[in-house]
Amino acid sequence: GSGTTLVAAQQLGYHFTGIEIEEEYVEIIKERLLESYQPTFEFNTGT
Repeated sequence: GSGTTLVAAQQLGYHFTGIEIEEEYVEIIKERLLESYQPTFEFNTGT
């Protein structure tokens, strides 16, 4: 599927580069990446 390898790389904490010719698929990939994004840092206050 479009962008699934990029999503897997993102979830595993890897840096990645994606290349897609069709603009329609670029938008789908961007949506998938945003939906699967999980911050890797948790910030806590010192109080």
